[in-house]
Amino acid sequence: MIDFDDGAATSAGGLLPDTIVWTPEIERLNHFIIESLRMQSRGCAVMGQQCNGKSFATRYLMSLLPDSLGHTVAVVRWSIRAPGERSSRTERTFLQERMIQSGCTAVAHRDLAVLWRRLVAHLTELAIAAGSRWIVIMVDEAQNLSFEEYNRLIHCFNCLEDLKVKPFFMLAGQPELANATASWKETNGMQVIGRFFTRSYWFRGISLEDVGLVLDAFDEPGRAGGRLGAELMPQVAGTDWTMAAWAPQYQEALQTLMLKHQIAGGLRLPMQMLRSSLLLVLDRAIASKLDPRTISTATVLQALQDTGFTSTLAYYVDLTFSSGEEGTGVAVTEGTA
Repeated sequence: MIDFDDGAATSAGGLLPDTIVWTPEIERLNHFIIESLRMQSRGCAVMGQQCNGKSFATRYLMSLLPDSLGHTVAVVRWSIRAPGERSSRTERTFLQERMIQSGCTAVAHRDLAVLWRRLVAHLTELAIAAGSRWIVIMVDEAQNLSFEEYNRLIHCFNCLEDLKVKPFFMLAGQPELANATASWKETNGMQVIGRFFTRSYWFRGISLEDVGLVLDAFDEPGRAGGRLGAELMPQVAGTDWTMAAWAPQYQEALQTLMLKHQIAGGLRLPMQMLRSSLLLVLDRAIASKLDPRTISTATVLQALQDTGFTSTLAYYVDLTFSSGEEGTGVAVTEGTA
């Protein structure tokens, strides 16, 4: 669990800390990125449904990547505004947003060429300061990129390479990001495909098999040093009970939903809804002074229904990949390197 707030803020319910929780899916994505970097790929695309936790994963990876690589590497994270705001997103505002998100504050100048030089110089300084001359640029909400903005990313990439920096662009976005490859093929944009879409990863929700691991990750030591669940529910204080003990109830609840809605398999629980349902279960157990060991599948099922998950089940059934390894979420897109 990684906390990006030194104030140790808590969630609105005050039951779970506002931290980013490790998941097996984040670990798999981390391995995929490390493999891509070690084979000196120029970039990749990461796609997944809403609420699966892609944005949180990119923040987590900012801290995880250097340790996983075994050496320092500069990492910055950019976030692209929604299409409804695109009309006001000129090249100037695009550059200024990227500068600010990279930690460069000298964004005032009327000459676009100067802003470009400042952005590239700042990114180069970050790469040099890291000691490896590598820089990983994570572009979140990449499905919002316009045609012109893809070309700006290419320009940024080329400028960094000219300065002997090794850039790696990871584009993360919703499933429609997968359509970008076909669009660029139609316009003969093989340079874009070769930079960003030769490798892709489908970032998915939590599988039935992984629910227990994620619940255990939520049950990290609390403020008093013991397990959070034991601090919230004194009935289990001094025992070896953890929130992972609710995994069978979650698994059975998900299987019940699959049977009811005639889903043959592959249903994934989005991270956001897992967290929301866990908060509901905790709140009801604490309010009713229930022993957490008596929580039933029916209680978990009701919590999942109350999050709105049951109205979006079809959206969270695993996609069938036309290429790659379905078990790992990896899909390789044809393109030029």
